[in-house]
Amino acid sequence: MHQLRFARAALLLLCFVSPVAADGRTDWNGYDWRGQPYGKCLEVDGQACLTHHGKWDWKRNQWVDVTYAPDIRGIDLALRLTNNDRKDDDWVCVTVLFLDAAGANLAAYHANLHIDPLSVVDDGARLSLPEAVQQRLARVDVGTKQCRKGRGQDDGVYAAVKARLPR
Repeated sequence: MHQLRFARAALLLLCFVSPVAADGRTDWNGYDWRGQPYGKCLEVDGQACLTHHGKWDWKRNQWVDVTYAPDIRGIDLALRLTNNDRKDDDWVCVTVLFLDAAGANLAAYHANLHIDPLSVVDDGARLSLPEAVQQRLARVDVGTKQCRKGRGQDDGVYAAVKARLPR
């Protein structure tokens, strides 16, 4: 009798408790996210994988390109902002998340950059990742937005995300 009650209770618990997949993007507010499987490139140039090409302002000729190049010690990440607008300058936030199959953050990069009209800004970083972490990489998500609050917007979010990354 007790076994039957236990089995019923366990079944009810399973019905109401379901596993929740992680989503590294939930820390970030107001971003337009685009993602794809890790290693799937829009274009390959040498060893670099172009993982994102899109606008930060949908109504203007303003572009963000993100590439990455993995090696045994980590990932070289590069981003390029291209502002073809003659009058509009912006603060642009770009966040790149490298995720495992469950959607949890394994590596992250965030930049808040100012760009003048008719200009190009290059930025990037070296993300040091142990080989065991690199083997778990499954997805790359790139989020962009105009950072209307200017320099430093979302720096606190980035610090909190980095503090929770696996080492």
